[in-house]
Amino acid sequence: MDLGRYGWRMAIAAAGLAAAAGVVLTDDRDPIVFAIPILVLTVVVVGVLTLADRHGEDDELRAAIEETGLADDGVRPLPTVTPILHGVREPAHVLTGDLYPDGPFVRLARVRDRHVTLTDAPADAIDASTREWLDEHPLHPQAGIEDGLLVVAVPRGAASRQAALDVTRELHARL
Repeated sequence: MDLGRYGWRMAIAAAGLAAAAGVVLTDDRDPIVFAIPILVLTVVVVGVLTLADRHGEDDELRAAIEETGLADDGVRPLPTVTPILHGVREPAHVLTGDLYPDGPFVRLARVRDRHVTLTDAPADAIDASTREWLDEHPLHPQAGIEDGLLVVAVPRGAASRQAALDVTRELHARL
């Protein structure tokens, strides 16, 4: 029997409420005192099931793949190049693909509170006019080049995955 994503939580909550109601209706001594532990246990079990639910991450990943057109490359460590990724030791879920058709390979990952792209750098450094463009950009992206990699970070928010790719494409073209 498949109760779906929320069905098990609702079934456990209903069973806990029914058990507590049964205690309240049938206990002749102190029904409230005996019903409280049942309700607390029910809340804890439903809370654990909710926190353990991984469907939200799957839905977000599916949306990211559809939004960007990139492929899921699994959980991978990221190189600690540029100040943007310096100190990042935990692996991240990475999407990969072409930056643009027949273009360079790009990796997209959510790192802490930002979406970060990594691709081959077409230049050794970011020139002054490009740095000015970055400073004036409404998303205030961060960018750096180190070890032949162009790293761009955009604050996480609405459509920031696509925005990170758009900024990376524009920056790649400017370099």
